[in-house]
Amino acid sequence: MKPHHLLPALLPAAVTAVDIRVWPQTGCSGSYHALFTNANPNICYATSNVENWDYHSVAFYGINPSWNINYRAHGGGACRTLVMSQTVNFGTFWCLGDRGDAITVTGAGYSFVGRRGRKRDAAQECVRPDTLVFEDGTRYNLTVLDEGGYESLMKDVAKGTPAADVLAEIKID
Repeated sequence: MKPHHLLPALLPAAVTAVDIRVWPQTGCSGSYHALFTNANPNICYATSNVENWDYHSVAFYGINPSWNINYRAHGGGACRTLVMSQTVNFGTFWCLGDRGDAITVTGAGYSFVGRRGRKRDAAQECVRPDTLVFEDGTRYNLTVLDEGGYESLMKDVAKGTPAADVLAEIKID
């Protein structure tokens, strides 16, 4: 087999630019969302290890429409419990929790169907969101916060009372 014939088979695993957005309302909408930029397959992307986190839908963006992908929403804290899963091989966007489904999302992930990938170890730490985005487009860098600061800010945001001084320090211009 000529080496250039292998290239198409390797592209889905090597070229992924899928963004995952976790929303407070169903339908992948709301006044803000937590963003996981350039998410890789077979990894847990979790908003929290807390079981009753207030997110109800998850969206996947930047998908190559020819990819055959299994999308997952998890609950129960991080990626403990699978609450919804769909396999799709069309479109550049997909939303889980878009039909009024009563789900609470604490984690998300995706994998390529029919491809071997690394298996997720249950003890493996999850990746938390890197950006908080509000409806007006204002973005905040969550990577600079330690775990306690992150948990506190996200709880305040969910209640509608984020600390202005914390937001001022992490705002992305």
